[in-house]
Amino acid sequence: MSEVQIGFATPADAEAIAVLNRELLAFYEIPPPGSIPAVAEQIRRHGMGAAPGAEVLLARRWSELIGILIFQEIFSLAANYRLLFIQDLFVSDRARGKGVGRKLMLRLGEIARERQIPHIDWTADKWNRGSQRFYRNLGSVLRGEKLVYRLSADKLGELDKAEK
Repeated sequence: MSEVQIGFATPADAEAIAVLNRELLAFYEIPPPGSIPAVAEQIRRHGMGAAPGAEVLLARRWSELIGILIFQEIFSLAANYRLLFIQDLFVSDRARGKGVGRKLMLRLGEIARERQIPHIDWTADKWNRGSQRFYRNLGSVLRGEKLVYRLSADKLGELDKAEK
Protein backbone atom coordinates (compact mmCIF):
# COMPACT_ATOMS: atom_id res chain seq x y z
CA MET A 1 0.00 0.00 0.00
CA SER A 2 2.59 2.50 -1.10
CA GLU A 3 -0.07 5.18 -1.62
CA VAL A 4 -0.60 5.36 2.17
CA GLN A 5 0.63 8.60 3.72
CA ILE A 6 1.35 8.95 7.45
CA GLY A 7 1.31 12.34 9.15
CA PHE A 8 0.36 14.20 12.29
CA ALA A 9 -3.26 15.23 12.73
CA THR A 10 -4.28 18.88 12.86
CA PRO A 11 -7.51 20.46 14.14
CA ALA A 12 -8.76 20.41 10.53
CA ASP A 13 -8.76 16.58 10.75
CA ALA A 14 -11.14 16.43 13.72
CA GLU A 15 -14.26 15.62 11.71
CA ALA A 16 -12.54 12.82 9.76
CA ILE A 17 -11.22 11.43 13.05
CA ALA A 18 -14.76 11.55 14.50
CA VAL A 19 -16.02 9.53 11.52
CA LEU A 20 -13.26 6.91 11.95
CA ASN A 21 -14.00 6.91 15.68
CA ARG A 22 -17.51 5.65 14.86
CA GLU A 23 -15.96 2.61 13.21
CA LEU A 24 -13.62 2.08 16.18
CA LEU A 25 -16.55 2.24 18.61
CA ALA A 26 -18.58 -0.19 16.47
CA PHE A 27 -15.60 -2.60 16.54
CA TYR A 28 -15.76 -2.52 20.36
CA GLU A 29 -19.58 -2.52 20.36
CA ILE A 30 -19.66 0.82 22.18
CA PRO A 31 -22.40 3.33 21.35
CA PRO A 32 -21.16 6.67 19.98
CA PRO A 33 -20.93 9.42 22.63
CA GLY A 34 -22.65 11.99 20.40
CA SER A 35 -23.03 13.28 16.90
CA ILE A 36 -20.05 13.47 14.58
CA PRO A 37 -19.88 17.30 14.84
CA ALA A 38 -20.07 17.12 18.67
CA VAL A 39 -17.34 14.46 18.84
CA ALA A 40 -15.21 16.47 16.37
CA GLU A 41 -15.52 19.51 18.64
CA GLN A 42 -14.38 17.46 21.66
CA ILE A 43 -11.43 16.17 19.64
CA ARG A 44 -10.45 19.73 18.67
CA ARG A 45 -10.90 21.05 22.21
CA HIS A 46 -9.36 18.26 24.27
CA GLY A 47 -7.23 16.27 21.86
CA MET A 48 -5.71 19.15 19.93
CA GLY A 49 -6.25 22.24 22.07
CA ALA A 50 -3.80 24.34 24.04
CA ALA A 51 -2.84 21.37 26.24
CA PRO A 52 -3.46 18.35 24.02
CA GLY A 53 -3.97 15.06 25.81
CA ALA A 54 -2.12 13.10 23.15
CA GLU A 55 -0.46 13.18 19.76
CA VAL A 56 -2.25 11.71 16.77
CA LEU A 57 -0.81 10.06 13.67
CA LEU A 58 -3.14 9.52 10.73
CA ALA A 59 -2.91 7.10 7.84
CA ARG A 60 -4.52 8.25 4.61
CA ARG A 61 -4.93 6.55 1.29
CA TRP A 62 -5.33 9.40 -1.16
CA SER A 63 -7.64 11.66 0.88
CA GLU A 64 -9.45 8.91 2.81
CA LEU A 65 -8.59 8.45 6.50
CA ILE A 66 -7.99 4.73 7.02
CA GLY A 67 -5.97 4.50 10.24
CA ILE A 68 -5.11 6.30 13.44
CA LEU A 69 -2.48 5.94 16.16
CA ILE A 70 -2.89 8.00 19.32
CA PHE A 71 0.07 8.17 21.69
CA GLN A 72 1.51 10.08 24.62
CA GLU A 73 5.04 10.77 25.75
CA ILE A 74 5.36 9.96 29.44
CA PHE A 75 8.13 9.70 32.02
CA SER A 76 8.70 6.44 33.87
CA LEU A 77 10.06 7.22 37.31
CA ALA A 78 10.89 3.55 37.98
CA ALA A 79 12.94 3.25 34.80
CA ASN A 80 14.10 6.88 34.88
CA TYR A 81 13.45 7.55 31.20
CA ARG A 82 10.75 8.77 28.86
CA LEU A 83 8.66 6.36 26.83
CA LEU A 84 5.84 6.51 24.32
CA PHE A 85 2.53 4.97 25.31
CA ILE A 86 0.02 4.04 22.64
CA GLN A 87 -3.53 4.81 23.65
CA ASP A 88 -5.19 3.57 20.46
CA LEU A 89 -4.16 2.02 17.18
CA PHE A 90 -7.00 1.42 14.77
CA VAL A 91 -7.15 0.62 11.08
CA SER A 92 -10.41 0.72 9.19
CA ASP A 93 -11.78 -2.69 8.29
CA ARG A 94 -11.51 -1.83 4.57
CA ALA A 95 -7.74 -1.32 4.95
CA ARG A 96 -6.91 -3.95 7.59
CA GLY A 97 -4.28 -6.52 6.65
CA LYS A 98 -2.65 -4.26 4.05
CA GLY A 99 0.27 -2.86 6.03
CA VAL A 100 -1.40 0.34 7.31
CA GLY A 101 -0.94 -0.51 11.01
CA ARG A 102 2.67 -1.45 10.32
CA LYS A 103 3.29 1.90 8.60
CA LEU A 104 1.80 3.74 11.59
CA MET A 105 4.03 1.77 13.98
CA LEU A 106 7.13 2.34 11.85
CA ARG A 107 6.47 6.09 11.90
CA LEU A 108 6.05 5.96 15.68
CA GLY A 109 9.40 4.15 15.86
CA GLU A 110 10.98 7.01 13.89
CA ILE A 111 9.47 9.51 16.33
CA ALA A 112 10.84 7.55 19.29
CA ARG A 113 14.34 7.52 17.77
CA GLU A 114 14.16 11.25 16.92
CA ARG A 115 13.21 12.00 20.54
CA GLN A 116 15.74 9.52 21.91
CA ILE A 117 13.01 7.49 23.60
CA PRO A 118 14.01 3.85 24.10
CA HIS A 119 10.62 2.12 24.49
CA ILE A 120 7.03 2.11 23.28
CA ASP A 121 4.38 0.49 25.48
CA TRP A 122 0.69 -0.28 24.93
CA THR A 123 -2.09 -2.58 26.00
CA ALA A 124 -4.24 -5.00 24.01
CA ASP A 125 -7.55 -6.65 24.78
CA LYS A 126 -7.27 -10.35 25.65
CA TRP A 127 -10.04 -11.23 23.20
CA ASN A 128 -8.50 -9.34 20.25
CA ARG A 129 -6.41 -12.12 18.72
CA GLY A 130 -5.83 -10.15 15.51
CA SER A 131 -4.10 -7.31 17.35
CA GLN A 132 -2.04 -9.76 19.37
CA ARG A 133 -0.87 -11.48 16.18
CA PHE A 134 -0.06 -8.09 14.63
CA TYR A 135 2.02 -7.03 17.66
CA ARG A 136 3.86 -10.37 17.80
CA ASN A 137 4.71 -10.06 14.10
CA LEU A 138 6.33 -6.70 14.85
CA GLY A 139 8.61 -8.46 17.34
CA SER A 140 7.07 -6.94 20.46
CA VAL A 141 7.44 -8.58 23.86
CA LEU A 142 4.35 -9.33 25.94
CA ARG A 143 4.84 -8.08 29.47
CA GLY A 144 2.27 -10.11 31.36
CA GLU A 145 3.19 -8.93 34.83
CA LYS A 146 1.05 -5.76 34.59
CA LEU A 147 -2.68 -5.47 35.17
CA VAL A 148 -4.67 -2.50 33.91
CA TYR A 149 -7.03 -0.83 36.38
CA ARG A 150 -9.52 1.98 35.83
CA LEU A 151 -11.13 4.17 38.47
CA SER A 152 -13.60 6.93 37.76
CA ALA A 153 -13.24 10.44 39.15
CA ASP A 154 -16.80 10.06 40.52
CA LYS A 155 -15.78 6.99 42.50
CA LEU A 156 -12.81 8.90 43.94
CA GLY A 157 -15.21 11.72 44.82
CA GLU A 158 -17.40 9.24 46.71
CA LEU A 159 -14.35 7.96 48.58
CA ASP A 160 -13.32 11.51 49.40
CA LYS A 161 -16.79 12.34 50.78
CA ALA A 162 -16.70 9.16 52.91
CA GLU A 163 -13.32 10.24 54.36
CA LYS A 164 -14.67 13.60 55.52
